[in-house]
Amino acid sequence: MEFNHYFTNQELNSLFANWVNSYPHLISLSVIGESYEKRPIWLLTLTNQATGPHSEKSAVWLDANIHATEISGTTITLHIIQTFLENYGVDPSITRLMDNHVYYIVPRVNPDGAELAMAELPRFIRSGTRPYPWSEKDDGLHEQDIDQDGRILMMRVPDPNGDWKISDLDPRLMAKRSPTENGGQYYRLLPEGLLCDFDGYVVKLARPVEGLDFNRNFPFEWRTEDVQEEPVPIPLRNQRPGH
Repeated sequence: MEFNHYFTNQELNSLFANWVNSYPHLISLSVIGESYEKRPIWLLTLTNQATGPHSEKSAVWLDANIHATEISGTTITLHIIQTFLENYGVDPSITRLMDNHVYYIVPRVNPDGAELAMAELPRFIRSGTRPYPWSEKDDGLHEQDIDQDGRILMMRVPDPNGDWKISDLDPRLMAKRSPTENGGQYYRLLPEGLLCDFDGYVVKLARPVEGLDFNRNFPFEWRTEDVQEEPVPIPLRNQRPGH
């Protein structure tokens, strides 16, 4: 198995089936859900089935690719699975782990986002493809591959009040302008995209239609959407005053 490229959803489906056919005593395949675009979310269960059912063993959970473009995480989980399967009965540590424990692995939580990220003309979204129920797009700049070259690039727009300047290290790079700098050539940086309802003055980044972040919407110990950067602290119980 080569790990020199990112794996499409179709490649994953074939790979999982081949693993189950080749190592039926060590790996099983099931579906734990379906994506918004009706793709299966695969769960691979790794354990030596001859030493007992997976439900009676201590478990490790591993998942990857919860955000759309985090496809490298999928590759890492595939490498772990391949290492376990190929080295069972050869490596004493792996053999012991597979005999006594179970590994639940979801290599791709977000198959819809990965499909867009690896499309012939890729499109960037943060997480899921399900749109918010807005009747119209927000005003502002919507990131988009306008020239259909497979890339969404950044644009430097001359602006005497801009926050950026050309880097001294390389003219292809931009550096942040110092708060006290004046009299130079400065720029704004904007992503390639489609500008909706431009007023001739303000260019703001529009709220994405598919703005739901899977990694900020867990049902336990998370805050409201505008403050979801940190889990809610769990209070210490049974404390006396002053301790």
